[in-house]
Amino acid sequence: MKTDLIAAAAMAANGDLHHAAERASEVTRRAADAGLMPLQWASLALRNGLDPADGQVTAELTRTRSELIRRGVPFDAA
Repeated sequence: MKTDLIAAAAMAANGDLHHAAERASEVTRRAADAGLMPLQWASLALRNGLDPADGQVTAELTRTRSELIRRGVPFDAA
């Protein structure tokens, strides 16, 4: 799954935003199903960067980040 997320980021960097979003969305789903919350957060962060107007992704990203913090993952205050 990590490789798929890297591939999605590479697609985005090359301007293939549609396919990048699709691949990142698939990583989000698979990571959530497997309980891999840090990977889920990373894929949501990429998707949020690709489409910051998607309120559902933004809300899910915020919830996931909050849960990771609750579990002790250190995020910068910024």
